[in-house]
Amino acid sequence: MSILILNRGASYPYDQWLKELQEELLILTTPKRAKECTRYSVVKTFDNYEMNGAVELEAIALYREHHFHTLLATSEFDILRAAKIRDYLGISGQTYESALAFRNKMVMKRLLREAGVEVPACLVVETATDIRRFVDTHGFPIVCKPVDGSGSVDTCIIRSDEDLVNYIRNGIAPNTEVESFIEGDMYHVDGLVIKGQLIFSWPSKYMNGCLAYQEGNYNGSYLLAPDDPMTPRLKDFTAQVIEALPTPLHTSFHAEIFVTPDDRLVFCEIASRTGGGLIQQAVKQGFGVDLTRLSIQAQCGMKIDMAEAAPHSDTMVPSGFVLIPPGKGIVRYIPEECTLDGITLYKVSARPGQTFNGTESSVDTVVSMLIKGETVQEVQARIVRAAEWFKAHVSMEAIEMMGV
Repeated sequence: MSILILNRGASYPYDQWLKELQEELLILTTPKRAKECTRYSVVKTFDNYEMNGAVELEAIALYREHHFHTLLATSEFDILRAAKIRDYLGISGQTYESALAFRNKMVMKRLLREAGVEVPACLVVETATDIRRFVDTHGFPIVCKPVDGSGSVDTCIIRSDEDLVNYIRNGIAPNTEVESFIEGDMYHVDGLVIKGQLIFSWPSKYMNGCLAYQEGNYNGSYLLAPDDPMTPRLKDFTAQVIEALPTPLHTSFHAEIFVTPDDRLVFCEIASRTGGGLIQQAVKQGFGVDLTRLSIQAQCGMKIDMAEAAPHSDTMVPSGFVLIPPGKGIVRYIPEECTLDGITLYKVSARPGQTFNGTESSVDTVVSMLIKGETVQEVQARIVRAAEWFKAHVSMEAIEMMGV
């Protein structure tokens, strides 16, 4: 028996997580990630992995030779591809119908609206006239983003006619949607579904929001306290979302929810995979729950320890993280370590001499820091302090100064 893994970019130790099964592990990945895959029976690499249709053809060919019973995909950009392959081969796992509901923002919002969940007004647009018609009905501001995007890539807020003219100057990308901008705070809820049951979920609050990187600001997040009034409300709201969608039998998930100034909960989006940044690590530090590992093991038929997967809220260790975007310029000096209190992981993703021309997504970073504290308030303060510390210690030379 064997298991096939589609691995766009993750460095997950699948071989360790699935060791007790003693099955062949086959992996399709990028040349960069192949260097880490030394304990797999089959390793196939693909240039232009994300767009390369040969990945699917190779998966089908491998099935005919190895008859894998499970196909794993943890990247947002592999979700639909994996589902298509499963449906074609007739193997169990997330179907294309389910994957589409978790990848296509228009499909998910339609299903949730029909289930009584509040969602923003939205429309797929192809022309400037389509956007103008939407604005005439719903007004500014609006949000434009890809129907199947991830990490806030190519997402922008349009607040005026002038913004709109600038936005459409170079045309409108295919599969673009517009939706009403929702004023308020952004929260995310991360959790785990096992055997069709929502067994764990926990809300966190973003600091600065997912689009902070567009202005060069840090993106931070922290787990809410068990006694925070928002905690049960967000958990219940997410349970309603999970129930309304064709949720896979086994999956981790990452949902984003607005809380408006008048205290309404409005759905933003949800993914059938673990959230990016350091969300996996923050939840694991906070509760001992490894969302990705447990989801993968459940999909492969391994028995899950429910005591581990669904710990009591009283055990929570206040945790959070901060992601520092690169901005524009040449890195001249970047600290290799941080000795501030509460920093449990300090990951550097840049090197001296490296040039950056801005940030493309909410999880593009030069440094990521995992943080814990005695209280939620202490975690919040440490996130701010960590961002300020890094700003004071990093040295970036502006590209404009170099005449580039």
